[in-house]
Amino acid sequence: MRCNGILKKTVPLLSFIGFIENEKEKEMKTIDEETSGRIRYMNFIIIGFAKGAKMLIPDAYTYLRNYGGIDFLYRHYEYEHTQPEIYTYMTLLNICRRNGGYL
Repeated sequence: MRCNGILKKTVPLLSFIGFIENEKEKEMKTIDEETSGRIRYMNFIIIGFAKGAKMLIPDAYTYLRNYGGIDFLYRHYEYEHTQPEIYTYMTLLNICRRNGGYL
């Protein structure tokens, strides 16, 4: 997994510059399949939302985070990842509008 390769290179560096204090924190932590799937899905949805709303990806992430979209995706991942993307985008728009979003 590509993520693990990055972590293996980063942990010694972080330890060297003092960000990791004790030995337990130095142990490699692996990401399980469910977490990896959630991350991939949320990235996919954020990128698609940004394209649909004609926003930059960081702006779309900030918008979704500020108006409850990210929390909604995290809490309802089990259901949402089985639905068509357009349904998820429309749901996110409605959630964000209810929480003060302007799109």
